Amino acid sequence: MFCHNAFPAIPAGHEHAGAEPVFAGELPQGIDCQRCHGPGGNHVRTAKGASPNLASIRSSIVNPARLKADRAMEVCAQCHLETTVRLLPNVIRRYDRGPFSYQPGEPLSAFQLAFDHAPGSGKEDKFEIVSSVYRLRQSKCFLESQGQLSCTTCHNPHDIQRGAAGLPGYNQTCIRCHDPAKIAVATHTATSNCVGCHMPKRRPEDVVHTVVTDHKIQRRPAANLEQEIPERHGPQWEYSGEVVPYGDQDDLYTAVAQVTHQRNLERGIPRLQSEIARKKPERPEFFMELGDALQHARRPEESAAAYRLALQKRPGSALLWARLAMPLRAAGQTREPLDAMLKSVQADPNQPENWHNLGLLQSSLGDKKSAIESFRKSLALDPESADCHNSLGAVLAEIGQQQEAELEFRAALRLRPAFAATHAHLAYMMANRGEFEQAVWHYERAGDGAVNQFSYGITLARMNRLPEARVHLQKSLDADPNQPLAHEVLGRLLEAVGEIPAAAAHYREAIRQRPGFAQAHLNLGALLARQGSRTEAAAEFRLAQSDPDPQIRQVAASGLAALGIRP
Repeated sequence: MFCHNAFPAIPAGHEHAGAEPVFAGELPQGIDCQRCHGPGGNHVRTAKGASPNLASIRSSIVNPARLKADRAMEVCAQCHLETTVRLLPNVIRRYDRGPFSYQPGEPLSAFQLAFDHAPGSGKEDKFEIVSSVYRLRQSKCFLESQGQLSCTTCHNPHDIQRGAAGLPGYNQTCIRCHDPAKIAVATHTATSNCVGCHMPKRRPEDVVHTVVTDHKIQRRPAANLEQEIPERHGPQWEYSGEVVPYGDQDDLYTAVAQVTHQRNLERGIPRLQSEIARKKPERPEFFMELGDALQHARRPEESAAAYRLALQKRPGSALLWARLAMPLRAAGQTREPLDAMLKSVQADPNQPENWHNLGLLQSSLGDKKSAIESFRKSLALDPESADCHNSLGAVLAEIGQQQEAELEFRAALRLRPAFAATHAHLAYMMANRGEFEQAVWHYERAGDGAVNQFSYGITLARMNRLPEARVHLQKSLDADPNQPLAHEVLGRLLEAVGEIPAAAAHYREAIRQRPGFAQAHLNLGALLARQGSRTEAAAEFRLAQSDPDPQIRQVAASGLAALGIRP
């Protein structure tokens, strides 16, 4: 939003970090003069004044051409400097600055601080889509110009020449510094394309289906820069390690950068704690970042303490009350996290996510009626939340309102067709109704979690598709081996297909995991009896007889009687 639009009016209270982005009126689309020249109102008023003069008109607005070289380049760098698109973070806006508060001519580091991968991490030559300033600053031409080479050395921001039309001008810019006589010694001609050879187009690592100009000026760039490269997704591409300042440094913000996206969490937490203790900041955001880091590190008591310190500095923050509820719940508390979420929605009743989270908490505490009310308030604010439709459907299904639940699940899938959790709910619902083919269709899209695979296996068994059922029951146990019921069910299936030793092993594992598991004792007893192991079978039936369920006890007694043993 910041780099693609003009400056909107932001109501008070919505400019700080973590606040809901609210703009008064429409957001002006496309950047305008103010982006590079700063506010223009005084400039216009001066020009229209009773006795304007050229000096006063010029001094009433920023002209980047009259700024020092580093300040002038930062006018471009506010949008065209991106150390990386990856979440390091690459930049942190200072917590006392609003999102559109940068003014051309001020140090960019007074508005935001940039961060980069550590030296030696293998990221030194990364090339990404918004790296023009970053790459230019690596060029020998830039370094030897002592900062005089800048974006506007080549580009006129009011008349950008693109493609073939721009080549003559760009080549002339190069020749102003590079002596034509010396250039002629090598294989250059009067029509040589400086940019094409020394700033070639190449594929960015983050947007691999396009090619853009690499602004790192190199004598001999690598070959084949336009050849296809694979998309880079998944944890293997994520960085783990030190996050270092790029440009001006602030130790407190550098400590925050270590933990913001958990790139250096273990070392970053004590570093941030130390900097907070040393600098004693007044802004609550530092304590919130510490609370977030401790929550990610699964240290809920310490996390809650950090959020409480943040709330001392901003007690009316809906965001902070919502954050506090998470570690309180993780610590096993019930009333306190509920109170925190209630304070969150009271502080700002227009946040759908907080109503949703309140509903989840209420549901987990057994208050289904209040949970439904909270989910519906969330959906009234954000009807397109697939997560909330799914949550509401789950609670409605729990209390037996199956038809209403299905409507919510269908709404969730309209918004997010691949929503695995909703497919799982619908699969279970269809299976319970005996609509097995529909259930199978949803189970195929419900993910590989242990619970889903177990339910899928049960459904397939009910359809007498035993080989497939076996596969999914085993997948369930592969995902989570500690499922006594899954072991018992798989044991029955294996026994049905004649794999007796394997069946007995699963019954025994079910009993080991759940001592006193009566159904497993019955199954194992019956299996042993059929094998002629009377003593062992009788022992299993006697163990089943201690179950409080009278039907279980009756079956156990019948098993003993069949062995000729009086119960």
